This record gives sequence, structure tokens and C-alpha cells, in this order.
Amino acid sequence: MIDQRYSIGREGFIWFMGVCEDRNDPDQLGRVRVRAFGWHTEDKTSIPTESLPWAATVHSANVPSSYVPKEGDWVVGFWMDGESAQVPVILGCLTGSPKEAAKRERGFHDPTGTYPSRINEPSTNRLIRGRTDGTIHETRQRTRKTGVKSIGTTWSEPPSTFAPVYPKNFSIESEAGHAFELDDSPGAERVHLAHKVGSFIEMDASGNRVEKIVKDNYSIIVGNDYVSIDGACNITVNGNANLKVGGKLSAEAATINLNAAGDIKIKAGGRLKMEGLGVDIKASAAMRLGAGALMSVKGKITVVEGKPLLLAGKPVNIIKTTHGPGKIIPVGSASSPSSTGLKPIVSLASVAAAVPGVASVASAVPSVSSLTGSLALPTLPTFTGALPAMPSLPAIPSVAGLTAGLPAIPSVPSLGSVAGGLPSIPSLPSLPSVPSLPQLPNVPKLPELANLREAALPKIPSVPAIPVPTLPKLPSSGSTGGW
Repeated sequence: MIDQRYSIGREGFIWFMGVCEDRNDPDQLGRVRVRAFGWHTEDKTSIPTESLPWAATVHSANVPSSYVPKEGDWVVGFWMDGESAQVPVILGCLTGSPKEAAKRERGFHDPTGTYPSRINEPSTNRLIRGRTDGTIHETRQRTRKTGVKSIGTTWSEPPSTFAPVYPKNFSIESEAGHAFELDDSPGAERVHLAHKVGSFIEMDASGNRVEKIVKDNYSIIVGNDYVSIDGACNITVNGNANLKVGGKLSAEAATINLNAAGDIKIKAGGRLKMEGLGVDIKASAAMRLGAGALMSVKGKITVVEGKPLLLAGKPVNIIKTTHGPGKIIPVGSASSPSSTGLKPIVSLASVAAAVPGVASVASAVPSVSSLTGSLALPTLPTFTGALPAMPSLPAIPSVAGLTAGLPAIPSVPSLGSVAGGLPSIPSLPSLPSVPSLPQLPNVPKLPELANLREAALPKIPSVPAIPVPTLPKLPSSGSTGGW
């Protein structure tokens, strides 16, 4: 026959109420030491905390939990061993409104003196009651970031939509201040996970998601990543930004704007290609184009303009090509460079003005436009006078006239006269061996006066021959008296 005195559940259910005084279970089973009212004394000298039995805690079967009652929590339990009262089991905790702080030296109080942390208010956490003071929401509001500048806009961190209605906000607040909320308050439904330092993730009733990380962030994706944004995307980086792609980087947009306060550097290990309907490159200061090999500039119409325009090279070759199929456009025609606003590099008038005696010749030569404008020769007027007198060439001065103004070359004294003026050398004492005196260097021969004059005078350039245009031969008119 079974002895019912030691049969659990048959000898009678003996329950108790008490206060948790220790949760540091050496076996880490979630057990606590509880001082039970009516079973243990308040005097800790009679029954110290270390003498209280360890009590197991009961958890929900469908929601496993690691929550353990903390020191100062009021609990309800029963004795598994009945009257022996040595095997307690904790069924749950009781809430209340503490009226005094913990007295560490007395039983039924927190031996550490930490709890209750709030006096004269319910022991439920403030989040469930809609209070933000002393919680993570107070920290979030204090550290809220505003006035973030982006390109073309400024935005701010949205405020929290925290507005719980008791008892709809299921919340857990840890001893350190971390919080987890599942708020079912009508019109203010939220999911909120927060760290005590201020990092959090919150989703509000409209589906908006706000995430804040007060320190570093690391995101590691072993597989692929897909991001879709139906609206605008604004990214502000106050420090440096680095992007490294192991494969191909592609960017596509209706318009792409790159703006840098300093330099922009683009470097390609292969070819760098730029293509567009139009390409405009403008520099407020100097612009330099360089190539290690051939550099080619090609266009249907290529215009190079400068004030002045400098071309430098070794050598510089300007090649005249045809404009169109086998057609050379004359200067002054509708399609010539001068008609498009470009000026000829050298004109006949400028040559005539620079070279003496060419002006009269240039005036007698028909204009280029009259010769190239039509294949027919122009009608020449009847000439009855003599040919125009050729301009006289300026007289070339003689060599004597050029050398007349040169200064006279002073005569060089002879070596004898120079040596005659030297002081006498005193007699030297007798020495065993007197070295011979070094031989005087030879005086260089002076160049002859004719050679000196010829070397000093500049060469007079030869005067180019002035061409005399040949008059065209006219058909015989039967008369020898004139044209």
C-alpha cells in the first residue's frame, strides 16, 4: 500500500507566498531562494538567506521562457514535500505598489538593496502604462537627429508614435533598460525593439520602419541582395565613402550629375570611352589634353580658336585638304572659313605692309578672287603709256662706311718693353741646387685687323629679287602702235 504522506498531490496542497532573496543558482537552472511568509522568520540571523531552500520556477508549456524572478519580487508557490517545506516550487509573481525601499538587513527584502527601483508606483513596467520618463523612449527623443542635409532636400528622424492604451501594450523592459514592445493599441499599433543606448527598430501603424544605430553597423550577405525603392532615395555620408566591386559595375539613370568641391579623377586600366549626342568640356582656367602616342581630333567641321592661337611642335605641319569630293573652297566664298567667322592666318596686304617695295607690286597684281571666281579672264583696259617705274632699291652702305664708327683697337706693347719695366731680382743665396725658372708662356698671336672686322660685323642679308609680273599676250590686232 502506498504511503500517501509522501505521495505528491495526495497528502494535500500546501501553498505559500514569499519574497525572492537570491536568484544566483549555482546550477543555472533558474531556481531562486524564497523566504515564505509564515514559514521563515524576518530575522536573518535566525534563518539567513543562504539557508533558504532553492525553489524551481514554473514556465508556460507553449512559451518557453528564461525569465527568473529577481530579488524583491513577490511570488506564489507550493511545497512539493508538503509539511516538510523543503522543496518549494514557484508558480508566478505578484505585482504591487511598493511603499518603501529595500532594507538589506531584514528578511523579505532584497539583500542587495536594489529593488524595488521605484517607490509608490505599480511594479509593472512604465511602457505598458504609457509612461516614457526613465525609459528608452526618453533617450530616443533626446537624441533624435534632425536637419540632415541631402542633395536638394533636408530630412529628420521621425518621432516615435508611442501612444499605448493600457493594457494593450505587451512590453518587456529589462533591468538595464532594453525594451521589446508589441503594442496593439487601436490606431497606434507598433513593433518596437530597442537597446538602452538608443539603437532601435520600430514599425508604426502605417507600416513605416525607422531604424537607428548609434555606433557601427555591419551587414553581411552571403548570397544575393535585392533592393527595390519605388520612391526617392537620399543617402548622406558625412565622412568618406568607398565602393569596391569585384565584377562589373553598371549604373543607369535618366540624368546623372556628378559634383565635387575638389578634384574628380577617372582612371581606366583599359580604354576610356565617352559618347553622347553632344559632349561639352569647359574649364574655367587652363585645360590640358595629352597622349602618350597619337592624339587625333576629328570633326565634320573642326574649329580651333584662340586669342592668340599658339601651335607648338617639332615640326608643325598644316595640311590643306579638299572640302567635299575634289573641291577646294576659295577664300571669300560662301563656304570658306572667312565666311564662317574665321580669319585667314596671312593676307597679301599684311605681307605688302611688312616688306618694303612690295606694296606697288601688290597693287598691280590682280586679286585672287577675280582670278578664281571665274575661268574667263577679265577684260583689260587699253594701255598706251609706259610701264610703271620700278621702285629704286635703297643704297647698300659700303663696308668702310659700316666700320667707320667702330672704336680703335689699342696697340699691344711689345714683350721687351714690358720686361724692361720689371724690378731687378735680388741675388739669391747659394743653394745646393737651384731649380730652373719656368719658361714664360707664349703670348697668343693677335688676329689681324681685317679678320677682326670681318668676324665682328654682322652679315648683310641678300635682297630678294622682286618678281615683275608678265603681261598676258593679246591676240594680234594688225596694228603695232599700241594695244
